[in-house]
Amino acid sequence: MKKLGLLLFLFVCAAVVRAQSNIVKSLERNVPGQGKVTIHQDSRIEALLGTARTGTGEQTVIKSSGYRVQAYAGNNTRQAKNEAHQVGTRVKEYFPELSVYTSFNPPRWLCRVGDFRSIEEADAMMRKLKATGVFKEVISPALEDLKNHYRSIITLLGEDAEREGLLKTPERVAKAMLTLTKGYHMDPHEVLRSAKFQEEYSQMVIVKDIDFFSLCEHHMLPFYGKAHVAYIPNGYITGLSKIARVVDIFSHRLQVQERMTLQIKECIQETLNPLGVMVVVEAKHMCMQMRGVEKQNSVTTTSDFTGAFNQAKTREEFMNLIRQR
Repeated sequence: MKKLGLLLFLFVCAAVVRAQSNIVKSLERNVPGQGKVTIHQDSRIEALLGTARTGTGEQTVIKSSGYRVQAYAGNNTRQAKNEAHQVGTRVKEYFPELSVYTSFNPPRWLCRVGDFRSIEEADAMMRKLKATGVFKEVISPALEDLKNHYRSIITLLGEDAEREGLLKTPERVAKAMLTLTKGYHMDPHEVLRSAKFQEEYSQMVIVKDIDFFSLCEHHMLPFYGKAHVAYIPNGYITGLSKIARVVDIFSHRLQVQERMTLQIKECIQETLNPLGVMVVVEAKHMCMQMRGVEKQNSVTTTSDFTGAFNQAKTREEFMNLIRQR
């Protein structure tokens, strides 16, 4: 099976340079009549420049660590080879300046792009590639580590991680956790700004019954329910779906319900600067249902508000409206 996606990975790149072991040392030379240049630098800088390894002839190979984005991974067939080259061509169409590396790394054909010093640079390019709509699945560089840790957890629990039913479980759980915590890599403020419109409407805007699922940060068990959000515009409104998207982003993190309620409110207040914001969240917590007190029907309600919602009458209007079915 071929897999089309984006993957950040650590690589070791080899750069061929002239006989000097590195640029810094080439500068530290004594030139008759011109004196000597002495450079004092942190040892960590030298590590970033790479380690020199003597090659053959008059050249030296410097190896250094970096990151690339994996845009394609297929199998070992001719079709996969063609697809890998096609993906490389498509990447070049969108980003002509980007280096593309198509190769056969047994047992699969790969297409990897870029030469990035930091994971932040590679992650930024991964997002740009995904934004084109050509690449749908983004695979985190943490996937392999997560798989290994979950495999160890299964073993520590007394199970055989190599038996048929559990063989792919570590990967499945790792991918599930990356999905459930994808909110860490999203900017809710930017979501609101992307659909911010000038409008003179100054009455209450309510988006209610926004379903969500999140993970309690204390036990990493789910809590789930509905969020109700209201704001009173002050010259600007935002797309209604963006309110739901903000809830989605904050819920896809390790959370406590109280903080999630606060974060949603603050995000809308800071980005839209409305006359007031109010957020009410109702949720059931599986850490109370599956363990501990084991109460199956308890519901936790949290609320937070700013501005015009400090008035009891305005809050009451909001609460009455969200109770209507």
